[in-house]
Amino acid sequence: MNLDKIVIYLISIFLPMGVFNPFNPTAILYGQEEGGVTPIQVLSVCFIGLALLNTKNYIYIKRYWKSIIGLIVILFLLLFSGVLYGDTFYSQKAVFNYKFLVAIIFYFLLAIVLSRKPREGLISMLLFATVSFIIALFYSLGFLELFTVVNKGRVWLFGENPNSTSARMVIATIILIYMVLENPFKWRRWRYWILGGTIPLVLLVFASGSRGSLLGLVIGSALLLVYSKINFKVKLFSSLSVLLLMFYLFTSSLVKDSGFSMLDRLIETVEEGNTGHRGVLWKEVSEIIIDNFILGVGENGYVEEMHRRYGYYLDPHNMYLYVFVCGGFFAMLALVVFFIKIFGDTFNLLKHRTAFPFALFFMVVFIALKTGGVLTYIIMWYFLAIVKSYTISYKEKKFDIYGSGKK
Repeated sequence: MNLDKIVIYLISIFLPMGVFNPFNPTAILYGQEEGGVTPIQVLSVCFIGLALLNTKNYIYIKRYWKSIIGLIVILFLLLFSGVLYGDTFYSQKAVFNYKFLVAIIFYFLLAIVLSRKPREGLISMLLFATVSFIIALFYSLGFLELFTVVNKGRVWLFGENPNSTSARMVIATIILIYMVLENPFKWRRWRYWILGGTIPLVLLVFASGSRGSLLGLVIGSALLLVYSKINFKVKLFSSLSVLLLMFYLFTSSLVKDSGFSMLDRLIETVEEGNTGHRGVLWKEVSEIIIDNFILGVGENGYVEEMHRRYGYYLDPHNMYLYVFVCGGFFAMLALVVFFIKIFGDTFNLLKHRTAFPFALFFMVVFIALKTGGVLTYIIMWYFLAIVKSYTISYKEKKFDIYGSGKK
C-alpha cells in the first residue's frame, strides 16, 4: 500500500474527532484542547511531502495549478494589508498566514491525488462517515459522558463548539445518503440498511442545537434526493424514509427529554429573527469593512480594530466577511471567483452524472458562512479537495468510478 494512501486514510479517521487528540485524551479536561500540535497538522504536512515526492502528480499539477491562483492572491493580499496596517497592540501573531498556505497546498495536492485515484477518495469519505457514526453512536449510548458538557441546552462534545461538531455530523450524513442513493461502490440492496446509520448522526445534530447545521442537512439531503440520477421508486422511497426519520427525531422523547434547545432556538429564529450574537458581530465587522473597503486591515489589524472600537475580539464566524475585512475588496473578489469556478464545474456534473459534488460543495460554502476560523481549517479544504477531485476526474475521463451502480 502506498504511503500517501495510508496518510489520506488516517486523515479521514482523525478529522471527525475535531479538537480531540486520542494521544492526549485528557487534554480537554484541563482546557488544553487548542494547544500543541495535532495529529491532523502532522498528517497534513506528511501528505504534502509524499505528494510532492510522487512524480506522477506533476502532470496534473502543471495542468491545474491555475485553479489556485485566486487563493494565492488572497494569501498575499492578507499579507499586504497586514503590513500596510502596521504594528498592533492586541495581536502579535505572524503577519504571514503560514497555516493558510499549508491549507492551500494541501487542498490542491489532495484534489490531484484523489482525481488520479478516485476509489481512494470514496474509501476516504466512507472512513470519515464511519468514524463520525461511531462517535455519534457512543454519545447516544452514554459512553462519552466524561467528554460531554451541556451548556444552555447545547451539547459540547470534546470541549468543541457545537456548530463545528454538528457540521461534521451533517457532512457524514450526506456522505451516507450518497453511498446509498448513487451507490458508487456498486453495492447491492443491503446498502439501504446504511440509512439507519444516519440516526445517531442526526440525533447529535439536534443535540448540538445548531440551526445552521440542521438547515444545511435538510437542503443538502434535498439536493441529493432531487438531482441524483436514480430510479424514481428509489428516489421516492428514500425521500419518504428521510422525511419520516426527520419527523421521528424532531418529535422524539430522546430530544424532548434531554433539554436540547433545538426547538426553542428554531422558534426564536422564526419569531424574532434571532441568530445568536452573529447579527451584532456581522454588523460590527461590516462597519470596519466600509471604512477599509479596498485594502482591508490585515488579520492582526482586524483584532486591533475590534478591540479599539468594541472592546472585544471575535472571529466573524463567516469566512467571506473575514476575507473581506482582512484582505479588502480584491481579496473578496478573488474568493468569489474561486468559488464560482467550482460551482460551475459541479453544476456541470449535476447536469451530466452525479449530484453529490454539488451537494457537498453547497455544504462547504454554507458551513463557511457560519463558522469561525474556517479559512485555515483542514477539514474544509479536505472536502473542497474531494469536490475538486470529482471535477478533475470528469475532465480526465476517470469519472466512471463515481457513477451510480445497480438500483
